Amino acid sequence: MPDPKKALKLIEKAGDRIQEICSKFPPHVNPSMLPPIPDSKFVEKLDKSGEGSSVRELGHLQGYEAEVKLYRCFERLERPKLTVLHQLEFTHLQYCAFDDTHCAGNSSHGNSNSSHGNSNSSHGNSNGSHGNTPPGRCKNKPHNRDGECDFIVLGENFVAVFEVKALSLSYEGSNEDKQIAFNSCLEMGNNQRNKMLDLIKSMGCPGVAVRGFVVFANVSVEGLKSIGLERSEFQDSSSIVLSDNLMRFSDWFKNAFPVGDVNPALDNVKTRLLGLWACYYESKGHYKWNEKKCRLPDCIEDVDEKLKQGIITAKLLKKYDQDNSVVSMQSNRQRKRTASEMQGNSSYQGADAQDPIFADVLGVQSLSKYQNYIFKSQAPLLWVNGPAGSGKTMVMLGRILKMMEDGDLQKKVILVCPNLYDCAAFKQHEAFFSAKQVQHKTFTIERVSAELNLEQLLNKCDSKLILIKSKCSRVGSFMELLGLLANLQQGHYHIMVDDLQLDTFWRDVSDRPQIIRNFIQAMKSVKDRDEKNISFWIFCDIAQQVIYENLYMAEKVAKLNDGHRQALKDSFEVIYLEMNLRNTCDISLFLSTMRKRIRDMVQTPMNAAETGHFLRGAVPIFYLVQNITPDLDLILEANVRKLCGVRSIAILHSGQSNVRRDFLSDRNSPPGRDPTQSTVARLQELLLGGPEGQNNCSIVSERIEDCWSAEWPAVIAVLPPGVLFTELYLAVSRARVYCLVILLGTGEDSHMGRVLKEIEKESGACKVLTLKDL
Repeated sequence: MPDPKKALKLIEKAGDRIQEICSKFPPHVNPSMLPPIPDSKFVEKLDKSGEGSSVRELGHLQGYEAEVKLYRCFERLERPKLTVLHQLEFTHLQYCAFDDTHCAGNSSHGNSNSSHGNSNSSHGNSNGSHGNTPPGRCKNKPHNRDGECDFIVLGENFVAVFEVKALSLSYEGSNEDKQIAFNSCLEMGNNQRNKMLDLIKSMGCPGVAVRGFVVFANVSVEGLKSIGLERSEFQDSSSIVLSDNLMRFSDWFKNAFPVGDVNPALDNVKTRLLGLWACYYESKGHYKWNEKKCRLPDCIEDVDEKLKQGIITAKLLKKYDQDNSVVSMQSNRQRKRTASEMQGNSSYQGADAQDPIFADVLGVQSLSKYQNYIFKSQAPLLWVNGPAGSGKTMVMLGRILKMMEDGDLQKKVILVCPNLYDCAAFKQHEAFFSAKQVQHKTFTIERVSAELNLEQLLNKCDSKLILIKSKCSRVGSFMELLGLLANLQQGHYHIMVDDLQLDTFWRDVSDRPQIIRNFIQAMKSVKDRDEKNISFWIFCDIAQQVIYENLYMAEKVAKLNDGHRQALKDSFEVIYLEMNLRNTCDISLFLSTMRKRIRDMVQTPMNAAETGHFLRGAVPIFYLVQNITPDLDLILEANVRKLCGVRSIAILHSGQSNVRRDFLSDRNSPPGRDPTQSTVARLQELLLGGPEGQNNCSIVSERIEDCWSAEWPAVIAVLPPGVLFTELYLAVSRARVYCLVILLGTGEDSHMGRVLKEIEKESGACKVLTLKDL
């Protein structure tokens, strides 16, 4: 029989270790969140209409999203001495380690209302005891999950338990039905809360205030009144938290828990709760603790791996957890029910990757239905339009690899990167094909001239895959290059243009109309040719560049866009990708919000950018640095310390030297040196050094203009005054999981500062800080 004393010893040992790790966190003004980013248990994006989704699936998703709302509220509190635990689970054996009146396997409950088989029930008394029960074996097995708690807050002298309910009263139904639903949810939440409170009190916490709350994240005071209920009607109404409280959560929390002196009696309870949160049942009676889930770098790496593999369905997440030895604390009955719900997976708006190239070579487990369509398409002219992160490059690489399986050297694949700068994506493509041992030949074309015999150059190439890196200094020259490729007469070529930026059409005002006409004419010639020896696939985001220069240019772009969009459609089959699959849903939400604002500013049509899953990460963080002071170095050091351990970090900066001279600070930058460059250099120094000079992460420093299609797990962007919204959008979209943006010379009253503050207030899609917030 398992020994509860051994379980308690392991819990306390784990708690000491987690305390030690937390003590090394860099200085901060917000609570210590454990885990530092929400653990994504329900990742699948279900059909909004509920079609194909079970009631239970939708309930899981809505419940988790309600938890995330509260998580973000805790995250923003300015209470550095708080520790917030999210999603604590415990087994029957772990409960018995604290309740010495009941031992797993030795007694029955004798009362169906306190059965451990129901995780919603209360133990019925304040000391956690099961009461006087007749002898016999307990019906619950020691290693089954006995209970869970959404949030536990460890304060200076208090412990608070929060149970979250996702109930919404906006559905069709009578007031009586809605009253019943609310009362039922409240009763369930009280039972869950009381069960956790009993467990905490059994740990021994004299003089420590222990309180519990039930949070209705989607129910307001007015919502209750609309169905004939008042919060004051309920017993212990102060323990009910509504959406109104979440909107002013800092004030609510300050009133509920005023800052007080630290109570040493809390140390023992804190150690035990931290250990209980970290410990999990492995198998065959063995328990372990997972200290990785309290470190930000480990959480970033975990989420990044899921994003790269496309682990965005319930079925794939379950398999991923099994492969990585993540064992759920569920009873056998619960496991069978969960497995049954995951069969078929019909509610997801995509599909598991069907071609083995994606899983075996690219490591991607799922595609959207539109990605699958593109991959299988035989269209000679295909225009794939989609926002950053929608999977354009990934499906393009999959198609290239599929075509490489055909050994006919007369059928060549040409990948063109049209960036006018030193393209980071091109470097990643070269590295990718080299790592996959795909033979390829690289050509760099500096300019298009009469001396360039492209046909002869390509015919002599003995590689089936050809990478063309364009370094044409003029936009017109690059478009001429595309025209030459379209007019190739000998051989068979499948031409892929990765991330064509349509600002190339608009930048040269005098040549603009002719450039577009020449391009469209070249594409028509491909379509009308009798011998179909050329196929031309273009991947781009038309909307991403529409305000590259300024709003005046954007108005002209919009008109040109309208004039030529139909001509392009007449030549190409156009496919729209709208779901963001690359970034976490938090970064995706910011990008979608920013995109809508850009659309409203330029008043031009843009295809939508929607989140494609619910893999969570950190919300993008923006520091508004009006003037450089020594505090900036504290910001840099604190954030670098948090990221030490992430394997790959990009430092992005603007290549434009449009920094005001009066912004330079002799104290922090050498005379005449761009403060952007100084900040980037300091970040590199900190990242390469790391704690005690032992940081082995890969550091990449790139200009934002060079980063189309490139991506990294974590990005730190340093942007100068007057940065364009497009540059900001591009910088954030390069980060898969974590993004920190330092806006130099940008204050709260600047246009950029006001827009970011509005986004933070309206949607919570970002976190905006200033030096005074440090």
